Amino acid sequence: METPADEIDCRLKSQKRWPDATVQLEQRVADRRADVLVVFAKSHHRYGNGIAIEAQYKHEDKDSEAVEADFQSNRYSVLWLHEEQYHGKDVDLDAGDWAIWWANAVPDRAQWNGYHGIIHWLWQEQRPSVELDIPFPSECYETKLRQAWKKGKDVRNSWEEVYEKKQAAHSRRRSCR
Repeated sequence: METPADEIDCRLKSQKRWPDATVQLEQRVADRRADVLVVFAKSHHRYGNGIAIEAQYKHEDKDSEAVEADFQSNRYSVLWLHEEQYHGKDVDLDAGDWAIWWANAVPDRAQWNGYHGIIHWLWQEQRPSVELDIPFPSECYETKLRQAWKKGKDVRNSWEEVYEKKQAAHSRRRSCR
C-alpha cells in the first residue's frame, strides 16, 4: 500500500465486508506478509482460511505467481488491488483481481485417483461408426419398385398403386370367407 492511511482504509472496508473475520495490517502467513490479512474463524467455502490483500502501487516487479502460490498453499485467497481500485480514500474490493485458494488445490488430472480407469477411458477420443445395414423385407415391395428405388426415380405413384393393390387383395380375402 502506498501510505498507512490507505492500508487503514482498506482494513476498515474489509472489516465492513467480512464482519465475522479478523482483519489486520501487515500480517504474516508462513514466509509471506500480506498488506491486509482477513482471517476467518472457520474456513470459508470460497475464500478458505482467509484473504491476503495485496496492493500493487509500488511493487510492479513483484512475482505475483510465487506470492499466490505461497498464500494458496496455506489455504488463503489473494485479492490484488491496483491503483485504479482506489478512488481517494475509498477502495473498491470488488474490482480487484482474485486468486481463489482452491483453484490451485485441484491437482492436474494425470494425478487424479479414485475412478482412475473410468476417467482415462472417458478421456479417450471415441468416434464410433454409426453405419448399420438394415435389410428391408422383400415381401414389402415388388420387383418393379425395388428397381425404381435403386435408380432413384420418383416412385410416389407406384407406391400408391402397390398400396391400392394390397388393400384390394385384402378386401377380396375378407369377402371370400
